[in-house]
Amino acid sequence: MPYDTLPPDTALLDRWSRMRTRSEDSALVTIWGIWFFTAGVSGSVNLFIIILIRTKPHLWKKPFNKYVVSLALPDSVFSLFCAVTCGLHFMHGTWYGGTVHCHIQVVYVMFGITASIWMNVVIARQIYRLADCAARQQEYAPPTSRDVMRHVLGVYTFAMVIALLPISPWPGPKANAANGLACMPLEADLPSTILMWTLYLPCVLVVPALLVACYFIGAYRLLLRHQASEDTRAVFFVFARMFFVMLFMWLPSGLLIWVLGGIAPATVGYAGGALSHVQGIASFFLYIRK
Repeated sequence: MPYDTLPPDTALLDRWSRMRTRSEDSALVTIWGIWFFTAGVSGSVNLFIIILIRTKPHLWKKPFNKYVVSLALPDSVFSLFCAVTCGLHFMHGTWYGGTVHCHIQVVYVMFGITASIWMNVVIARQIYRLADCAARQQEYAPPTSRDVMRHVLGVYTFAMVIALLPISPWPGPKANAANGLACMPLEADLPSTILMWTLYLPCVLVVPALLVACYFIGAYRLLLRHQASEDTRAVFFVFARMFFVMLFMWLPSGLLIWVLGGIAPATVGYAGGALSHVQGIASFFLYIRK
């Protein structure tokens, strides 16, 4: 679908039209300026984490640190590319790049969001395995580098498929600028709405959130029941803080951007976008505490 927004004074009031109705240029420029700064900081701190772990052999050899890098990478890609995009829009005072830029943006945005969320699922499963071994009084066998690579490539491949769907001929949500702010998968008619809520968003947000919750609760019960070692509980709570970021930042972002899109004012979508970048900054502080 081409970049196809409606002017601020449009008379169309249905939800699908409201989602693609632009805000005034002055408001858009202000938001792009704020996003440029927020996304730039978020992307930079995640890039710092990647470089730090990758250049320190004693850190890189630990399997969980490889997972941290694989989680920080999509956050960094998402935020740094968004900073460039918002910077270009800000400098030109209007949307820059037309349909091509819109398609590029929806790909890196959805890849970053999906890969980041699903990497949390992979990490949650490892935490559950660790708790299960502790409960059975067995030695935990951490994943090998090959295992980590297989998990990461699986997640990244799935995330790229999700990212490419909005610019493909499929009948589901299509790439367009939500309120003129940023290109996201948007509903445009009844078939796309049905696929959005029964397939697309569940794959991006709902299913991974449920899986993380199941692993989280399962690990907690195992550790509580069997009085596992302090070291095991410490590892568990480190990653519990990471899951907090997903459950209280990614999910609210989805709520503000998609659930309330076309219903609430455009500032709600702005808040959702800002929160998705703050997530990267919050993750940074959780990483350094590890």
